[in-house]
Amino acid sequence: MKQFKPIVCPLILAAFALRLLPISWHSFHPDEALYSWWALQIASGDDPLLLSAWVDKPPAFLYLLAVAFKLFGVSEFSARFTGIFAGTLSVALTWAWLKSAYGEKIALIGASLLSFLPLPVLFSPTALTDPCLCMFMLASLWMACSENKPSLKAFLAGLNAGLAVGTKQQGLLFAPFSLLLTSQRKKVGLPRFFWLLGFSIPLAAVEWWDMLRWTSRPSFWDRSLVTYGGLGFVPWPELGPRLLKWLELLSWTAGGPIPALILTACFLLTLRSKPSHAPVDRALLGFLAFWFTVHWLLNIQPWDRYVLMVTPFLVAIWAYGLAGIGSQKWRLAAIVVVLTFSLLALRPEGLPAGVNYGLYDGVEELMRYLRGHAEPGTIIYHSHLGWYLNFYLYSLPIEARWYPSPAELLKDLKLGSSGEKLLIFAPFENDEPVLQALRLNGYCAEKLAEPFLLTRGTFQVYKITSCGP
Repeated sequence: MKQFKPIVCPLILAAFALRLLPISWHSFHPDEALYSWWALQIASGDDPLLLSAWVDKPPAFLYLLAVAFKLFGVSEFSARFTGIFAGTLSVALTWAWLKSAYGEKIALIGASLLSFLPLPVLFSPTALTDPCLCMFMLASLWMACSENKPSLKAFLAGLNAGLAVGTKQQGLLFAPFSLLLTSQRKKVGLPRFFWLLGFSIPLAAVEWWDMLRWTSRPSFWDRSLVTYGGLGFVPWPELGPRLLKWLELLSWTAGGPIPALILTACFLLTLRSKPSHAPVDRALLGFLAFWFTVHWLLNIQPWDRYVLMVTPFLVAIWAYGLAGIGSQKWRLAAIVVVLTFSLLALRPEGLPAGVNYGLYDGVEELMRYLRGHAEPGTIIYHSHLGWYLNFYLYSLPIEARWYPSPAELLKDLKLGSSGEKLLIFAPFENDEPVLQALRLNGYCAEKLAEPFLLTRGTFQVYKITSCGP
């Protein structure tokens, strides 16, 4: 690794700079606000074990977010910097893993791809779990393929695989592959024993944390199944559309179908030509096939974030393919095309991956207004902004009340709760049915006259009062 520091260090710095670029393009995704709210409860000391929160995720990422809040203060930047750090470190880990597995040439190409491909770049500046999941997976892969000190490296491979599970449940799909790869690569010592020993430590910590919460809240395993709606096989008529959708999302890794096809063609041609470098791990291809089959056949939502966990594997086979092209001219042409599509995708209106779309743009400005103008005891009615209100207005004497329908809103208003009452609509909501229901039942909704100038998004804020006779 010391020999390649002059090359790898600038690459890592470029990856870091590129991941900083989209950090302020768009506002928080609702899940970012939710995870940040949970982490804020930990960082503030109000609920360090989340005994009162309905958590449906393992705790490792939430505690990493809490550490970021402690170190850098509570802000969107602090929350998203965790993903930037994980995404940047993943570039270095990719180089280390591929160098151990296939040599320096493939390692440099693979690290370069992970640095510039749009999907990992766009997901890094987010407060979502997936960048940290990938970071721990890559650390496990590096340890699994590292040759010296086999017992220690097997232990560390298992430890990082356990941390991946402790970050997101999907880490369970990766763990058997890490164990298999460790067993194949390490022929001396007791690799399986030491891997399982390392894996058991974070897993035991996660389960201990989960058990502490059972007296007040269900296990996060059970809660995740409830919020997700359970798992099962999809009806066969849906298999065709799902196949196309998952293939489309996989192509997003490279910026679209054209660069993805070029990179995959390079890999297939390299396989046929019997390259001089080490043969590709069959376990790697097996994991890709296993992951795709599970996500295709089961009723797992086709979301781009799920694709991020296989990005390192796609990068590995694509780097393997580019390294095996005999002609420097064709290799350079393929790289230029891929980089061109990547740069086109890395725009605020480019590839709609990660949080690169403006559904809630302007929400932080709305919350800034509420923090400065809402009186103590104010009740804020909403139907889509609960996680945002919980995070941005944390610890303020303001109550957020969710309503699923105009009838439920009217029912709550008739309780006669004291305090100012505000009604907020997100940009994509139709406010007319709710406003009409209020008018028909003796309530006036006064639109606050330009309380703030939104640079992005159009949130509607109303003050609810009882109308006179």
